[in-house]
Amino acid sequence: MVRRKRRRVPEALRRAYGDRARPLEEIILSLLPHPPPLSPSQCRCGGRCCLGCGGSGYLLRRDDPPDYRNLLVHAVCVVPSGAPAPPVLYSSDPPLPQRQVS
Repeated sequence: MVRRKRRRVPEALRRAYGDRARPLEEIILSLLPHPPPLSPSQCRCGGRCCLGCGGSGYLLRRDDPPDYRNLLVHAVCVVPSGAPAPPVLYSSDPPLPQRQVS
C-alpha cells in the first residue's frame, strides 16, 4: 500500500487561494533575501547568525517548545497577490536574539 503524502494546506484553502496559501514557516522563509549569503560572515549581521543567514535553523530550533513548532508547521497563512515585496534589508539596532524575533 502506497502512503499518500499529507498536504500541509487544507484542500478548501488550496482551492480558494491557490499557491498563496502556505504554511507559516514557508511564508516567513520566502520573505528572506534570495539567495542567502554564502557564509554568515558575508551577512549584514556580521556572522552573529540571524534569520537572514541562519534560515530555517534559526527560525526553528530543536529546543523550541512543541506549541511553537506546531504553529510554524501547521498554521496556514495567505499573502495577498498585490502585497508589496519585502524590504531588502532587515535590521534592528541592536540585533535581536532569536527568542525575541520569534
